[in-house]
Amino acid sequence: MSFVPHTEADIQEMLAAIGVKTIDDLFEPIPKAVRVKELSNIPSPLSEREAFAELYTLAEENLPLTAEISFLGGGPMRMYRPAVLQTIVSRSEFITSYTPYQAEISQGLLQAIYEYQTMVCRLLMMDASNASSYDGGTAAADALVMTKDNFRGKRNTILVAQNIHPEIRQVMQTYNLGIEMNWVDIPALDNGRINFSACEEKLNDDVAAVFLTYPTCYGVIEDLTPQGLPKLIESIHKVGALAVAVVNPIACAALKPPGELGFDIAVAEGQPLGIPLSFGGPYLGIFAAKKHLLHKMPGRISGKTVDIEGRTGYILTLQAREQHIRRERATSNICSNQSLCALTAAIFMAYYGKRGLPALAKKIMALTQYAKRKISSETSCSLVHQGVPHFNEFVIKCPKPASEVNLILLEKGIIGGLPLDQWGEDPHLMLLGITDENSFEHIDLLTEVLGEI
Repeated sequence: MSFVPHTEADIQEMLAAIGVKTIDDLFEPIPKAVRVKELSNIPSPLSEREAFAELYTLAEENLPLTAEISFLGGGPMRMYRPAVLQTIVSRSEFITSYTPYQAEISQGLLQAIYEYQTMVCRLLMMDASNASSYDGGTAAADALVMTKDNFRGKRNTILVAQNIHPEIRQVMQTYNLGIEMNWVDIPALDNGRINFSACEEKLNDDVAAVFLTYPTCYGVIEDLTPQGLPKLIESIHKVGALAVAVVNPIACAALKPPGELGFDIAVAEGQPLGIPLSFGGPYLGIFAAKKHLLHKMPGRISGKTVDIEGRTGYILTLQAREQHIRRERATSNICSNQSLCALTAAIFMAYYGKRGLPALAKKIMALTQYAKRKISSETSCSLVHQGVPHFNEFVIKCPKPASEVNLILLEKGIIGGLPLDQWGEDPHLMLLGITDENSFEHIDLLTEVLGEI
């Protein structure tokens, strides 16, 4: 869009229309003490050639992630993206689609959404899925708002596991500023798993929902046996509360899915399902629930039907469009379009299929187990969470601060793990992440370099 500057006459006409004399009058509500008085730190203007030269120089400082071996955990991680993904997603009818509200011209997009919802339900063993939230944190926050709405203010306490990813917890806490639920933390044990006894002690008739996670933010897999999470979920249901799972979608292909464990709601960050890192987004918030919560679900839901001639058709269902766009009364922020990311995830799941996805998950778990064994036995780094299985991440304690270790690794072409001082923990702790982009040879190299420290 071209920039067309306003003339002085245009400015005066607009100011007169809104009843002020000068542009400065528009900023009168802002206290003078916090107003910027001058812009002395803005550099002098550049020509087009100079500006491009400056931008190229800055771009060269970006680390070429694809050329490095990465073990960075604690968030979105680089996964292999089959070539078919970009080929299909880049088709013009998908990449330019924005709104599916006009069903008569959006059948393809609505069908893609429907297929995505179906795959999510089968992966998580839930009854219904929406057409995605903004990201994993937003999906968890949507679940928080949904639990509040489900009990119509009669229950005002939520229990939240401390081993849920800190950034997801932070998004939930931000949303909670508006709905004002009584937030109660559930502590974790030394092995990284949640303290089931402490959780059960906090259950009462005011609890609306309990938020649990597996794998945890440290990659630890909770106890999924009948005496573990399923038993805790039974206790949650006995007091009439909802059980919410924050999961890794790839992990659910190999571990017991949340629906099978008894969870009422399952949310996840869908980035592992073929979404590129792309400098931080956009990503994909997965949201699914059991049938009894279907009418409370936020976001768009695509339904399948037949017309009067018996032809298959797709349409947004169960909700009015106004439910999404009523500002403070809206049930989700669907105006941030995630349909393209949902389509990408659907193509990814269809590509791997019901056999390939579990095989991918098991491959990642095998690589993780190999890395745990090698690093703990052949280096001076120690495994923090002992005696528990991990999915694709685990924490090690380094002999030096993790940030210093990462500099040494980087000299060898290795992107190290996340220094957990970013989460307010011991600076010697590092969270390593393993994906299908890693190999046994990569792990051997990592172990070799760590062994020299």
